Amino acid sequence: GGSGYSSLINFTTLANIGVDSLITQNAVWKYLDKGFDIPGWTSLSFNDSQWDSGYAQLGYGDGDEATVVSYGPDPNNKYTTTYFRKVFSISNVSSYLSFSLDVIRDDGVVVYVNGTEVYRNNMPSGPITYGIFASSSISGNDESTWYTTTVPNSLFVNGNNIVTAEIHQSNLTSSDISFNLRLTANTIPKVIRGPYLQTLTPSSIYVCWRTSIPTTSRVRYGLSTTTYEKTVVDHAVVTDHKILLDQLSPSTRYFYTVENAINFFVGDSSYQFTTAPSSANNENVRIWGLGDFGSGNTSQISVRDAYKNYQGYYQTNLWVWLGDNAYASGTDSEYQVNVFNVYQEQFRRFPLYPSPGNHDYANVGYQSINALTSNFPYFDIVKVPMAAEAGGNPSGTEKYYSFNFSGIHFISLDSYGALNNNGSAMYNWLQSDLDSNHSNWTIVYFHHPPYTMGSHNSDTEIELINMRQNIIPLLESRHVDLVLSGHSHVNERSYLIKGHYGSSTTFNSTMIVQGGTGAMPTPYVKSPPYDGTVYAVCGTGGQLASSVQAGYPMPCMNSSNKAANCSLVIDVAGNQLDCKYLTGGIGIIDNFTIIKNNLRESLPGSSPSVSLFMFPNPFSDETNVTYTLTDDSQVQLDVFNLMGERVYSCTNGMELQSSGLHEYRISSSKQGLSSGVYFVHLSVNGLETVQRLVLVK
Repeated sequence: GGSGYSSLINFTTLANIGVDSLITQNAVWKYLDKGFDIPGWTSLSFNDSQWDSGYAQLGYGDGDEATVVSYGPDPNNKYTTTYFRKVFSISNVSSYLSFSLDVIRDDGVVVYVNGTEVYRNNMPSGPITYGIFASSSISGNDESTWYTTTVPNSLFVNGNNIVTAEIHQSNLTSSDISFNLRLTANTIPKVIRGPYLQTLTPSSIYVCWRTSIPTTSRVRYGLSTTTYEKTVVDHAVVTDHKILLDQLSPSTRYFYTVENAINFFVGDSSYQFTTAPSSANNENVRIWGLGDFGSGNTSQISVRDAYKNYQGYYQTNLWVWLGDNAYASGTDSEYQVNVFNVYQEQFRRFPLYPSPGNHDYANVGYQSINALTSNFPYFDIVKVPMAAEAGGNPSGTEKYYSFNFSGIHFISLDSYGALNNNGSAMYNWLQSDLDSNHSNWTIVYFHHPPYTMGSHNSDTEIELINMRQNIIPLLESRHVDLVLSGHSHVNERSYLIKGHYGSSTTFNSTMIVQGGTGAMPTPYVKSPPYDGTVYAVCGTGGQLASSVQAGYPMPCMNSSNKAANCSLVIDVAGNQLDCKYLTGGIGIIDNFTIIKNNLRESLPGSSPSVSLFMFPNPFSDETNVTYTLTDDSQVQLDVFNLMGERVYSCTNGMELQSSGLHEYRISSSKQGLSSGVYFVHLSVNGLETVQRLVLVK
């Protein structure tokens, strides 16, 4: 601990000290837009005197260009590639610690420094020639996003240097291109990765980041951005930094900065986190789940932006990764370009809980000698709760781990680089962890789905078969509620099932605990002993299946979608779990609810012996209100506003109802309800239950 700096310091000014702009954004560039290639154009000695010149942003089709370049004489047969050159001078390369390059591109770009390629984005691998198309068409915010890379000092020379770039269209009829670039040189260390947050507990969190050169570590933090009351310093000189902040208060928002012993790096109101609730406090929880996402394409960006624009984004508590986080081989540079550069805002405020996939293991072979090690960049990046942290059962390895958060027990497993047979280390640990778990909810996630017929086949692929036959019986015997996976580049969601351990053809109706079908999906209701598990596959965070298996959709699946890139939005409130498949294209493509009897949270004074459920809650148009009667009973169900005025009666006063499930639909438009908080009052034979209902239009 220690005192922070005075709030009078201008941190924006400090952040720019020691940064020289070698190429400013919106600079003048030479460009060639003639529809052909010229050999040697990336060389400093190349004669570009016949090229045109103009200020960036350069391009066409968007209306925001400072310089409009030509797409050729035929709008249906545009030039594939446009070239750009910029000469600049450095008096003393050795005076700089690092060089950072930022670029805006539409659609794809390759950048060179003094003839050496230093960066490519949205372009295929292999040699790049004039006729090569970009990997995909980009649109929306991605057209103005700055992508960042670090350029090795060894590529620069004293005197004149040159940056060259080529912008590629995704097809011959694409409507626009965009190009802008800036190059800065740093005389102080610079944060080039993160910061990102790991292993959140009610009293602690790890703040991690990477700097351009080795340096000391310092984090200042506090309850506001005007004064950061406490400071943690590590004097070890490193490039990858991990700082533990402890002695924090539960359910409390903190703001933080990232620095070294003498320099401020980053920190404003967007650099914040909220500690976990105390173990005795069951608060509402928002979880964001991503699978198979780090591909660097526009689909990845659209999924990210869809969640950023979705309600409750800033209330996100946990960020869960379902594996195959960085394509194509989980290299450190792929993590940098396709993950850390893409989710900068999310990293600085959402605690991360990842699991590894086969691409994070560079596809070295399922349970191979290499895969059973941790010699991969993923394990250098993550700091997960493998010790006695966050209330989980210590695993001693970053391959698999568990933690508790506000009434939910989370378990992350390794379905590729760990043995999973009965008696293996992971199996024994998992069994012990499940046996000691007393949380209301249990959510398990790992990469390879036990049930899928998307881009992968769980009937034939050994990784998927082993998880289904070895791990699923153990999970179901301990009444796990929800299993999340990626790997298969589709969206699939099972019935509430139990006992399906064979191939897809062995599935039958006796394995369905509950169906959960209907125009407005009926919730899966789990009653003691809480049998049944929902299996959700979402491997579409940046990938999408080009084809699916012959058995698609699987018989055990309640819902299947092969056409949308999605992330999972999971909300847990008391006895109710809501999960949505959110896509950037058409919104919610699937959603389901799990309700657990006898875990209901009611207002003080309400009777715990009467079950009342509402889904969705909050709602924007319609919500379902359900309850179950064990016997014929006298029932009255009403909705009241905050003034205590009855605004709607579901029943005709007090009426006699038969035993079983009763369901009412409340429509905000039909009942003339405006946005706000309401109370649903249920009376059963004189026993009363009151629950909050929130309407958001």
